[in-house]
Amino acid sequence: MIPRFLLALVLVCLSACSSTNTLPETNPRLVQTAKLFKPQKSERFQLKYLLFLPPDYQARSGQRWPLILFLHGAGERGSNVWKVAAHGPPKKVAEHPDFPFIVVSPQCPEGQIWSNDTLLALLDEIIQRYAADPGRIYLTGLSMGGYGTWNLGLTYPEKFAAIVPICGGGQMITGVA
Repeated sequence: MIPRFLLALVLVCLSACSSTNTLPETNPRLVQTAKLFKPQKSERFQLKYLLFLPPDYQARSGQRWPLILFLHGAGERGSNVWKVAAHGPPKKVAEHPDFPFIVVSPQCPEGQIWSNDTLLALLDEIIQRYAADPGRIYLTGLSMGGYGTWNLGLTYPEKFAAIVPICGGGQMITGVA
């Protein structure tokens, strides 16, 4: 039996990928914030990302929130972080700002693919800075992001409650039980 929260996550991802949009266009800038991640240990890279916090998010309330890390496809790479809101959870939160998850949507730089080291550094920073529940971190991605989801999720399965790769393949990792 599939847990309800996992089924809901899959449905959110799939519905946000749909090419038909019956809702009016919503400005993702109204509910998400563009951020820049610069790891302290390295000045060699930086990563832009969109951050969505639920409307009733209170960092000091003691409540821990589930978190979705969303990896976009190759078409959203570049330097305009708002391109990331075209599909998936960042599109969905723009349409439904009452979404009860923290959503982190990084942007892969042009000409690159997802890096596990970079994504883990970003995830550690987010968990440290925001009231994310480390036991309820979900990873999803589309196309190139689906490949990134398989790669990151299978390399570090202990980090994620579930992974939902969409339209992306993966490689078998030997020695993983």
